[in-house]
Amino acid sequence: MSEQVGNYHLLDALGPGALGPTYRARDSVAGRTVLLLWWLFG
Repeated sequence: MSEQVGNYHLLDALGPGALGPTYRARDSVAGRTVLLLWWLFG
């Protein structure tokens, strides 16, 4: 998966969560791995 959302590069889908799909992503500004909830960006 090589999609980008803002400053985040999506690494992999972690599966469904209580608030929607969750993704492991790399924050290109802070240089760290984060968890994204798709409903924040969808």
